[in-house]
Amino acid sequence: MGEFAAEVFAPTEPDWLERHVERATEAARAMSGEGVPVRLVRSILMPHDEVCIDLFTAPSAGAVREVIRRAGYRAARITQAVVAPTRTPPRRRW
Repeated sequence: MGEFAAEVFAPTEPDWLERHVERATEAARAMSGEGVPVRLVRSILMPHDEVCIDLFTAPSAGAVREVIRRAGYRAARITQAVVAPTRTPPRRRW
């Protein structure tokens, strides 16, 4: 399993991101049910650029491309991603 980022055109419509996440999540679940484990991890909308970046875990970029297609979108590009673990700063004790 790897991590992949997909760049998708995002029109400036109200509630677009919510609908997009629902559709992509459902498509990923369907593929997982067919034996291809794909999961949408996070979607980041950049409305001024009309771009949405979706982060997936999947066995291949091709699997991500198929999820995007099933969700009704076309990815401008899909590339392998490297995600750094988030680090929580230590809590201060007063």
